[in-house]
Amino acid sequence: GARPAADEGELLVQTGDLDRLCRKCRVRQAGLRGLSCQAYVFLSGDTQAGATFLKLVVGLILLNVTCFFLQTCAYTRDALGFDFFDLVESVSGVIFTLEYALRIYAADENPDWPSRWAYTTSFLSLVDLLAILPFYVQLVTGWHGGWA
Repeated sequence: GARPAADEGELLVQTGDLDRLCRKCRVRQAGLRGLSCQAYVFLSGDTQAGATFLKLVVGLILLNVTCFFLQTCAYTRDALGFDFFDLVESVSGVIFTLEYALRIYAADENPDWPSRWAYTTSFLSLVDLLAILPFYVQLVTGWHGGWA
């Protein structure tokens, strides 16, 4: 917790407490500032729902990497079937797209980015875009590529 400083009469707050207090303030302020600020706080993981969502995204990334390797093996590909892999890819594509769009929408609230355009053209944003583009190419063209 907080303890008074011996020499200057200041109130010292431990770093962990300060982070917790800052998160509470960000969550409170987001409710007053609008949807883009709420989206930024959510994507920062400062709310329970946001932290859960970030864990879901990491889990989906791991699941997609696992599915990619499982598809290369004829036995697992035949056992699980293409429907399973298509379902994982479709659900992931939608969730990753929503996250990407939400990050662009909330970029103005992030102090690391001066504008939405600066975020959208950043390396990490372009990597995210390149990660979801194949899903849409496949959706539009009907091409599955695959290992068959």
